[in-house]
Amino acid sequence: MKKISIFFFLFVIVPQIFAQGIMNFKEETHDFGNIDEGVLVSYEFEFTNTGDQPLEITKVDASCGCTAPSWSTGAVYPNKKGIIKATFDSKDKPGPFTKSLTVKSNSKKQHLLLYIKGFVKAKASGITNTQGNKIENSVIKLTPPTIQLDRYAFDFGKIESGEKPKQRFTVSNTGQENLVITSLESKCNCISFGLSNGVVAPGQSEILELTINTDKIHLLDDVFIISTNDPFNPKRELKIKADIYENFGKQMFLERKNSAPFER
Repeated sequence: MKKISIFFFLFVIVPQIFAQGIMNFKEETHDFGNIDEGVLVSYEFEFTNTGDQPLEITKVDASCGCTAPSWSTGAVYPNKKGIIKATFDSKDKPGPFTKSLTVKSNSKKQHLLLYIKGFVKAKASGITNTQGNKIENSVIKLTPPTIQLDRYAFDFGKIESGEKPKQRFTVSNTGQENLVITSLESKCNCISFGLSNGVVAPGQSEILELTINTDKIHLLDDVFIISTNDPFNPKRELKIKADIYENFGKQMFLERKNSAPFER
């Protein structure tokens, strides 16, 4: 009787635990290109549930107050589509921008990132003389390199031990001189990284990808440090958290699968 109960748990209940919805986007980054300052622009990210269970979006967080998210409510069934809409307010935001949306759901990947970016063309500015005529400034000073991250903290949430989850972060240069990334470091030895380019041109962005090795830790609370030639913020901190757990149900299933057949 005991063997029958174990058999039922492994081959009936365990597969149901692993059944999940999967949120598959057509694209995860949208470039608005050049837009005029003061204009509201929107874009709809379309996704398909390619999993075998319904999925539901629980929350979408924007990296700044200038970006307003909205999304499909209710369950999105397998093979059905949904959308996440991002609306960006360019008022008082001249220059390049990169913003992120953190999507939280019951899908296989519980936290997923979407990006919007572009360049806001500043309104014409100048000085009015005593006759009421507008004159342009004759001296133009270049602003030094300025680092900006799409976010400064990220919580991976619960991660199964043995997985190597990855997350991408956008490093932007809002200055007018090249931003040089001189070093990348963390206190623990469980985070590896990759950088698309160590020099970020004015008004451009590069991608920083972090990978966690969950074999070495059970609770991650680390600070990833990015050092640059930004004179005002030479070191930027990126706080990373994760809660690593052991999936004993999966472990039992794999052990039983690789062992001898049940005795009768």
